[in-house]
Amino acid sequence: MRLSILDVFNLISRSRPIFIDAIAQSESAMCAEIKRSKFLVIGGAGTIGQAVVMEIYSRQPQLIDVVDISENNLVELVRDIRSSYGYISGICSSNRERRPGSGIKSIATHNPGKIRVLCT
Repeated sequence: MRLSILDVFNLISRSRPIFIDAIAQSESAMCAEIKRSKFLVIGGAGTIGQAVVMEIYSRQPQLIDVVDISENNLVELVRDIRSSYGYISGICSSNRERRPGSGIKSIATHNPGKIRVLCT
């Protein structure tokens, strides 16, 4: 059984999201800051990490480096980005290189200059 958004709000005794007004008031300033920033998201392929990456990515940052130990979850993150934003030029799973001895299993560069996915 899936809960609707309204069911969840009733469950937690709220009628709407708690931060919606604050986000609406600062959206343009936040977007401007994100557009000129670079981000490192550690654990970015987990549930919370993926949500953070998607929120940041939707606001067009200069670069996001996503680090996680799960290569499968990183692949899923890339698929989610593709399905949410379309097939972005430069997203390619063959764009991987091995880094022996560095502790990094692979690097996949997605939309060069936008997002790099690092599997440790």
